[in-house]
Amino acid sequence: LVSAFHDLLTSLGKDGNKLVDVIRAIKQAVKTVKRIDVSFSRVDKSGFPATCMKLDIDEDIGHDQTDVRSIDRNLLACMDAAGLVNQKAREFADSALDIIVDAESRAHGIEDGHEHHDMHGDHEHPHVHLHELASADTLVDILCVARALDLIGAFDDGGGMDVYSSPVSTGRGSIKTAHGILPVPAPGTLEILRTRGIPHRDGPVDDAELATPTGCAILAALKPNFGGMQVAGKVIAVGIGAGTKTFPAVPNILRLELVDISQGGSESAAQAIARYVARSPLQASTDQVAQLTLAIDDMTPEDVGSLIEKSYAQGALEAYAIPAQMKKHRPGIEVIVLCPPSGVPGLLSTWMEESTTLGCRVEIIDRVTIERHVQAFHVTLAANGRSFAGKVMAKFIEWRADAGKAQRGSRSSFKIEHDDVKRVAESLGTSIHAARQLIDHEIRGRSRSIAGMQHGSE
Repeated sequence: LVSAFHDLLTSLGKDGNKLVDVIRAIKQAVKTVKRIDVSFSRVDKSGFPATCMKLDIDEDIGHDQTDVRSIDRNLLACMDAAGLVNQKAREFADSALDIIVDAESRAHGIEDGHEHHDMHGDHEHPHVHLHELASADTLVDILCVARALDLIGAFDDGGGMDVYSSPVSTGRGSIKTAHGILPVPAPGTLEILRTRGIPHRDGPVDDAELATPTGCAILAALKPNFGGMQVAGKVIAVGIGAGTKTFPAVPNILRLELVDISQGGSESAAQAIARYVARSPLQASTDQVAQLTLAIDDMTPEDVGSLIEKSYAQGALEAYAIPAQMKKHRPGIEVIVLCPPSGVPGLLSTWMEESTTLGCRVEIIDRVTIERHVQAFHVTLAANGRSFAGKVMAKFIEWRADAGKAQRGSRSSFKIEHDDVKRVAESLGTSIHAARQLIDHEIRGRSRSIAGMQHGSE
């Protein structure tokens, strides 16, 4: 991967040796590294010219340097030594390390061994030791990619970069590791593929590891779209990196393409939605629903309300009425019902046969939703000489595991159910606002979904 980015920088007319400077900075910043020799050269892989990095590291890693906190401090020290000052680039590197540490912790049976942290090395579990990650080659991969992305403007303010990737080819068979013979993909790699939803396939070579934990962590931190690049664009640079191994039937290369979509025409709404979902820090998803729209001006509000209730009973996702101006300046209402496409026949039957409408528009529309869950809390509260003890419900939105702290703080992350707030207010003889604040204060900190967030009750 680093070789491919070096080649990409060179093809853009940029100084690929900036990556060598990063590697030399790692040597200076990490005390366990005695020597790092690095070189990039042009090679031929099965007839394809490519760039190959030769990296030789001599390091002496003691057990006291393998805890998560030490690994984080090494990353921060290396970013400072390498002059990586762009905050977004630093957050990318930090996210990649978060992903790989979390995966390796799980692979070693340490659930929640690596909580998200704030780039100051402060972890909930600093005692966790991960010997593989303490090696400097992990820092080389992460920081060289972060520097390369910074050099091509991926983190510039007002810019932005969308990443598209084919499914990951992992290789197959088994490999020798410090833990003995392991199947491909290795446990850490498999955890990243599983938890980050990265599509993959085995092969196309036997007894070889084509996807490493570090490589997959970097890919996950890029938040790629695996659905193919649907928007047109102009290729402005190509980078081809070669691995050190040579396989008889498959060229051992990785290709990067830098594409300018501003020169390829406009994208469709569906493409724009897919881009948002791929890059969103929220656990967002997209689907299609049917929208039924009808206008009524000669039906009582009570009857309309009854049909809306019946629509929900029939599986409607949303159903509501809004004021509308009808013909001859008559006030009326517009009814909108959202449902799965399969629910259209039953809901059409209800509204066409039981309301006074003479027609209904049916459309299939795209929808973006945020994953959420409901959590119950038992709270004990007191105010005005009264007390309340009971259960309240709160609805939480879901964030992607690699969402940064600043992103998570950009909006409310939970909402206390209003009926519960009202019940508490009545019991305590206080206002809705005061009751909400009491509940919020009581449950904050009792759920990791809330930790570190701004006030989210609404």
